[in-house]
Amino acid sequence: MYRKLFFLTSFLLVLALAGTNTLFGAVVWEGRISSQDDDVEEQLPAGNMYNTSSDLEMPYEGTGKSTPQIIGMRFVEVKIPKGANVVNAYVEFTVDELKGGTEPVSLLVEGELSPNAAAFTTAANNVSSRTKTTATTVWTVVNWTTVGQKDKTPDLTSIIREIINQNGW
Repeated sequence: MYRKLFFLTSFLLVLALAGTNTLFGAVVWEGRISSQDDDVEEQLPAGNMYNTSSDLEMPYEGTGKSTPQIIGMRFVEVKIPKGANVVNAYVEFTVDELKGGTEPVSLLVEGELSPNAAAFTTAANNVSSRTKTTATTVWTVVNWTTVGQKDKTPDLTSIIREIINQNGW
């Protein structure tokens, strides 16, 4: 059975699993957001949902810091056994537009504490109202100054472990 993972800020999720392949000593799982329905922006404080964007802006929509938002990303068909020993996990993003790119930004990455994350809806606060993991990671983003630049989050292992160790995973 496949499960779904959900990240509150968080296109490419890579998990390295130790001890699941005796030949190589590790297995890598890579997954992408495969449907526009699996990523969303929630504009704050009203909680309006925006699920038709071609990209994800973090942490503000537009320029001038006028519209703060959180994003949600849902990964489907995550083939990780319950209780697997995850040794490294991150989400990798590719810069698609520049809006200055030189202001310091810190983002809080959390997971949804669910063994099978529900699809996003247009209901108000559909990201912020979900139950979150106690594990979190702070991501101090590098300056995004070049279109095509890739950047990945710090290690998200503690968040992934909390999700895959739940009953029902």
